[in-house]
Amino acid sequence: MRAKNKVIIFYLFVSVITALFLPAQAGYAQQQTFTETPSATESPVSMGNIDITETATPVETEVGVPSTAPVSEPESTRRILVRISSNARLENVMARMEAFGRVTENSQLAKLGVFIMDVPDGNFDEKLVELRNISGVGYVEPDYPVQAVDTIPNDPSFPSQYGLTAIRAPQGWDLSTGSSAVTIAILDSGVDLGHPDLAGKIVQGYDFVNNDNVPQDDYGHGTHVAGIAAAWGNNGLGVAGASWGARILPLKVLNSTGGGNFSEVAAALIWATDHGAQVTNMSLGGTAYSQVMQDAVSYAAANGVLMVGASGNTGTNFVLYPAHFPEVMAVAATDMSNQYASFSSYGAEIDVAAPGDSILSLWPGGYSTQSGTSMAAPFVSGLAAVLFGYGNNAASIRNQIETSALDISPPGQDIYTGSGLIQMDAAIRLAIPPTPQITSSGAPRQPAQPGGQVQFFASITPSWTQTLLPTITAVPLTGTLSSTPVTSTINTSELPTEASTAFVTVTPELSAQGHELNFRSPYLYCGVTLLILGILILILLARNQSNGRFPSR
Repeated sequence: MRAKNKVIIFYLFVSVITALFLPAQAGYAQQQTFTETPSATESPVSMGNIDITETATPVETEVGVPSTAPVSEPESTRRILVRISSNARLENVMARMEAFGRVTENSQLAKLGVFIMDVPDGNFDEKLVELRNISGVGYVEPDYPVQAVDTIPNDPSFPSQYGLTAIRAPQGWDLSTGSSAVTIAILDSGVDLGHPDLAGKIVQGYDFVNNDNVPQDDYGHGTHVAGIAAAWGNNGLGVAGASWGARILPLKVLNSTGGGNFSEVAAALIWATDHGAQVTNMSLGGTAYSQVMQDAVSYAAANGVLMVGASGNTGTNFVLYPAHFPEVMAVAATDMSNQYASFSSYGAEIDVAAPGDSILSLWPGGYSTQSGTSMAAPFVSGLAAVLFGYGNNAASIRNQIETSALDISPPGQDIYTGSGLIQMDAAIRLAIPPTPQITSSGAPRQPAQPGGQVQFFASITPSWTQTLLPTITAVPLTGTLSSTPVTSTINTSELPTEASTAFVTVTPELSAQGHELNFRSPYLYCGVTLLILGILILILLARNQSNGRFPSR
C-alpha cells in the first residue's frame, strides 16, 4: 500500500503543478501576443460620461498583402484609382496590384469597390496599361486634379459685361448654363433672326405688328434684350447671355419706332403661353391699367408661365404695366456700382433688381451698349430659364430668385430694389434637388424610451497578431463590454419629434489587458482537468483512510 500511496501522491503533485503553471503561461501568451483594435471608421465625441460616435471623415488605411522585400520610398509618386470587379477575389487582386505600388483604402470610395494606388512617377502610362490587364480589375484611371474655378466664357466682349459678374453668373455657370428644353418668349420689337450669337436657338415666333411669321427686329431693342437673356456663351463670338442653353421665341409687338399697344402685348402673351414658353420677358410698359392685359397675365399665370417685366425708366414712384401686376416679377435697375440706378422707376411692386446701366449686348448686325430697366429684366428672365431646367414651377422659381437676392442699399425689402440684386449661383443652389440621405441599417440597438435610460451596446470587431499559441482563438464580445452594458440617462425631450427612438454606437477604448477575452486553450483545459481529478482522488483517499481501508503508518 505504501507504493500505491506514493504513486497517488506523485500524481496529485503533478496535477497541482500543471494546473498552476499552464494557466499562467496561457495568460502570459494572452497578454503578450493578442491586441484588439476597434474599427476606425467612426470617431467618438463626448456626451456626458459616454462616447457616442458620429459620422467621420472618410478614413484611408493601407491594405494588401505585406511584402517581405525591402521597399524604398520613391521620391515622386502619382495616384491611380483602381476599381475591383465585384466578382473578383479581393486578396488575389490586391496581391497582384502591390507589385506596382502602395495600395490604400478610402472608406467612402471602398463602397464603390475603388482603391487608391500611389505608384512611382516613372513609366506612369505603362503602369496604367499593366494594371488594366490584371485579372479582376474593373477599370483604372489617373486621380485627375481639380480646382475651384468660375466658368469664364471665351466670348471676346465678356470682360465688358460687368452685369454678368454682378449677378455672379460665372459662379452660376459652374452649376448650370441652362437647358435647351426651356424657352424664353421675348415680347418686344422682334429679334435679329440672322444674328450669329443666336444661331440655332430661335424657334418660330410671330409678328403681331405686321401679322406674319417673320418677327424680324427693325428697331434693335428686342435683339438687345434677347442677347442679355440667352445669347450663346463660350462660342468664341461676341457676348454671352445669362442662359446659354435656353431657346428664344421672338414675338414682335413693337414697331420700328419702339411703339405698340396692349392688345398686341396681351395677344402675344397668350400665344407664348399656348406655344410652350416657360418664361416671358416684357421689357416694355404703359402707365394705364388694362383689363385685357390683366386677363392675359392671369391666363399665363394660371398656365404656369413666369412673367418678367421692366419697372420703367421715369425715376418716379410708379411701376409701369404690366410689371405693375402682382403676377409679374417687377425688375428695377442697378448701376455699375451695384446700387440702385437713379433712372429706375420704383414702388412697392418692385420684386428684385438687376444690372441696367451701360449693358453690352446684341444689336441687329452687331453689338451695342444700352441702359434701362429693359436691360435689367432679361437678366432675371435668363436666370429663371436656368432654374426651369431643374423641373421647378414658376412659383418656386420666383421664390428662389427673391430669396437668394443680395440685399443692397437701402437695407431690407424696399421700394427701390425689392429683395435686392439677383445672385445666379445662390438661386441655382436653391433650385437643385436635395441629394437623398442614405442611412445604413446596422445591428438593432436599444431604442430610447421617453424619460428613461438608454443602453449603449458596443459592437466590436477585434484584430490580433498570433505568434505563440496557434491553437488559441479569440472570441470577440458582441453586445456587451466586460459583460456589462454601458448605461446613461439622456434627455429624450431633445429627440426628433417624428421618432421615438434614438440609436447610437459606442466606440470603446480597448487594450490587451483591459478587455476581457475568452481563450479556449487545450493546455488550460488539461491543467484544470488534472486539478479536478487530483482533488477528487484526495477526497477519495481521505474517505478510505477514515474507513480504515488504507492503514496509516
